Order: sequence, then C-alpha cells, then structure tokens
Amino acid sequence: MRGMTTSVKVVPRGEYTLTLKAQGGLVDGSLEELREELYLTRKTTQHIIDCLWKLGELPTLNQVHQLFYKLLRNQGFRAHQAKQIYKYALSITKSAKRNGGRKPLLKKLSVRLDKYDAKVDLENQLVIVKLRSREFKIKLLHNRDHIEKFLGKKWYEVMLSIDKQRRIR
Repeated sequence: MRGMTTSVKVVPRGEYTLTLKAQGGLVDGSLEELREELYLTRKTTQHIIDCLWKLGELPTLNQVHQLFYKLLRNQGFRAHQAKQIYKYALSITKSAKRNGGRKPLLKKLSVRLDKYDAKVDLENQLVIVKLRSREFKIKLLHNRDHIEKFLGKKWYEVMLSIDKQRRIR
C-alpha cells in the first residue's frame, strides 16, 4: 500500500529492564520507625493526590514541582524523595482522571526511591535506604544464586514496602 508506513519498536542493545523482588530483614533501625516513615510518605502522597484531584485541569510536572517541592522539603523529605512523591502522585491522578475513575486512595505502605536515596550492595545482599533524616539497612533474604544474576547490572529505582504480616518487600 502506497503511503503506509510501519513503525517497529526496538529495545536498544543492553538496555533491558530487570526486576529483583526479594524479602528483607532490618539490620539497622527499628521496624516501627520504618513503618512510621512509610506511613508519613503515603499520607503525604495521598494529600498531594487529593489536592491535584480538586483541580479542574491537571498541572504540568513543572507546575507540580513549583506547588509541592518546597512544602515537601520543609517536612524533611530529601530532594530526590520529594521529586518521587509528587511525580508518583501526578501519574496516579492523571491515570485515574484519564480512565474516568474515582479519586485514588493509597492503601499500601510503600515508597519509591531512586539511586540517590537508596544504595544497593548485591555482593553483601544489603540495601541502605535513606528516608528523610533516617537511614535503614536491610539485608536481602533471598537465594544467593538468584541475586548473583543481577550483579553488575545498573539499576535506577528501589520500591520498598511492608505488608500486613510486617514483612519488608
């Protein structure tokens, strides 16, 4: 057919996304302090979602930054963690509005951290997480053979959560 073009999506060589899911045990810091930090992060993210939901038109990422960055920093959140919070809130709100759904309610105690707020040491099976002014060391409780598959890989994000049985994931 004349004038028709096809597009092919190619994943660049060496840029595949891998996900390591593992349970962890707290080595340094208390579980209650970690739960408190995750609860505060969830509550703050929900507050931003509520504020964005009330707006008629969703703001751009730059406008959301202008609205919430200083507020989050004043609450003690680290710079990159503040960015992750408002980006996550905007994406959830945008998705719910686009799909014609109800206002999102966050239920899980979880947090997304980028490489500046979490350090992953797979050789020692250790993850060091920095939340506000606190630091937590988490030992990965997973088969060493499985974790060795991920050695030498680049990573960008850590998703940390605590489930109802008080397990760190």
